[in-house]
Amino acid sequence: MKLTVATLTTVLAVAVASTGCKRKDPEKCQQALSTVRQGLEARQVSEVSTWRDYAYKHCEDPAELKKLDDDIVAKKKAIEEEKVAAEAFKKEQDRLLSMFKDFVAGGRSDPKSVNKSAKCPEDDEEGWCKGERWINRDKNYKIDVRWWSEEPEAFSFRTRTLGKRTCEALGGHSVARTWGESPKWAHCKLKAAPLDGLDALVSWSDKQSTFQVFSAKYLERDSKLMAQVGGG
Repeated sequence: MKLTVATLTTVLAVAVASTGCKRKDPEKCQQALSTVRQGLEARQVSEVSTWRDYAYKHCEDPAELKKLDDDIVAKKKAIEEEKVAAEAFKKEQDRLLSMFKDFVAGGRSDPKSVNKSAKCPEDDEEGWCKGERWINRDKNYKIDVRWWSEEPEAFSFRTRTLGKRTCEALGGHSVARTWGESPKWAHCKLKAAPLDGLDALVSWSDKQSTFQVFSAKYLERDSKLMAQVGGG
């Protein structure tokens, strides 16, 4: 059975009570050092202080104790840096998705107005117009726009963000259908401004998520999407 730092700390309390006057003990020293390392590996930094003190009572080598303290400080710093990086990452992904929602809101009445460089069929033929808009400086996040040339009310906006996100990221909604495992898929009916009245196809895994927001008229014209959201 694997012992946790908390369990070993209970054992420590008994050990301290029976220590008596003996101050240095190589075996107890190694036990303390091992438990601290186990706690650091498990990211239980706040729970290793008692065992750190126990190590100071039973370990002879100052260099070994200094390394122990250095390891504790380093782990605390690493955890804090990871936390700050995770918060910054989430903030950036929230910002990109907010830009996507604003882009859809601004283009839903006339997708041509938000992507004038889109390519449409030539010679007055009907068909899909397609365009894209980069939404960050590094040009690794973009919005793909698609609409029917003779019916701009049939439109779709699509983007990708990193990390796991679901339909909740788009605001108020109801889930029409879910399927798949990795990635997971959901067809959602959006009910909150500025995307109310539109549909969304969202996929997500631990690494990334994709969002496609589209109109009912778009769904009527895209047979592949119709089959996907309908389960056909």
